[in-house]
Amino acid sequence: MFHSLDVPCFEEAEIVIAGGGPAGIAAALAASRLGKKTILLEQSGSLGGMGTNALVPAVIYQSDRVNWLVGDFCRSIVDECCYEMGIPQVDPCWQEVDPEIMKRIYDDRILQAGVKLFYMVRAVDVVVQDGKIESLLVATSTGLQKIKGKVYIDATGDASIAAFAGVPFEYGNELHQTMSPTLCPQFSNIDIPAYQQSIKEGKNDRAIWMDLLKQGKAPVQEYHFVGVCTYGNGTACGNLGHIYETDSLNESSLTHAYIEGRKLAKIYHDFYRKYVPGFAKSDLVHTASMLGVRESRRIRGQYVLNGNDYRRQASFDDEIGRFSYSIDIHASTSDPEAQKNVGKVI
Repeated sequence: MFHSLDVPCFEEAEIVIAGGGPAGIAAALAASRLGKKTILLEQSGSLGGMGTNALVPAVIYQSDRVNWLVGDFCRSIVDECCYEMGIPQVDPCWQEVDPEIMKRIYDDRILQAGVKLFYMVRAVDVVVQDGKIESLLVATSTGLQKIKGKVYIDATGDASIAAFAGVPFEYGNELHQTMSPTLCPQFSNIDIPAYQQSIKEGKNDRAIWMDLLKQGKAPVQEYHFVGVCTYGNGTACGNLGHIYETDSLNESSLTHAYIEGRKLAKIYHDFYRKYVPGFAKSDLVHTASMLGVRESRRIRGQYVLNGNDYRRQASFDDEIGRFSYSIDIHASTSDPEAQKNVGKVI
C-alpha cells in the first residue's frame, strides 16, 4: 500500500474492476447497465478465468432440479455457447462448454456493453488516501501506471486489491494450508461414444483408477480422482491430479506447481490411453495457461458463512443469490488418509 506515488495515469472511470473471471465480467456488465463508465482489467489474454484459462469447462447447477437459480446473464451465455456447439438442450445441472467459444462470447458481451477492456494489465498495488483507495497501480508494457476510479471491485480471485488496501483476510486452515490446485490438461482425438458406453457399463475412469490403486499399480498415489469433461467431436479437459503443498501467494511455489502440473498431465494421459476406453488414440494437446487454484485469500467480512448455515439452508435478509452444490473439499496434503477422509467432517 502506498500513500502517494507519482506515476502516469493510465485511465480513469467510475467503476474499476480487477479480474476478468465470471465475477468480474458480471460486475462489469451490471455496472454498464447502470450507465457507469467502467474499466475491466485482466492480467491474461482472455476472459473467463477458471472456465477458460484454467480449462474447467463446465457450468454446473444453474438449477436445483426444480428452480432455475441463475438470471439472464449466466443463462444466456451458456445458451449461446451451447447453440454454437450444436447442443439443442442445455443441461441445467451440469453443462460442458467449449472454452474457446466462451472466450469469444465474453469478448462480445463486454465490448457490446461499452465496457473498456484491457488485457495483459495486472493490478500490483493501491494508493490509499484518507482511508480510501485513491488509485490502482497496474503493471503495463510501458511500466508502472495508475488507474483512478470512484469504486474499485476486487475480482482477482486472490483478493489482491483488498489485501493491498489493508482489508483483513484469512488464508487456508489453522496451519495456513490451502486446498491443493490442479493444472488441467486438454486431450483431443477421443472416441467419445466409446467412452460414454464404457461409463454406462460401469467402467468409468474413476473406477478404473481406484481399482489400480487397490492393486498398487496406479502411477500416482491419488485417492481424490475427479475426471474429465468431454465436448465437441473428441475433446476433453481433465480435472486430474493435485499439486500438494502449494502456496498460491508464493511465486516459487506457483512455479513449482506449473512444472509439476505438466508432469502430472502426461502421467494421467498415459493412464487414459492405456486403460480408459475411447482414449487409446488420444493426444495431450495442451495444459491450462492458468493454474486451477481452489483456495486463496478469503476476505474477512462482517459475517462468515459456516457449515451449519449450509446444512440448515440459512436465509439472510441481505442475500443476493442462491446456488445448489455440495461443499467440495480437496486435501492440502499428499497423505493418503487425508485424501480419503477429505470432506467427511462437513
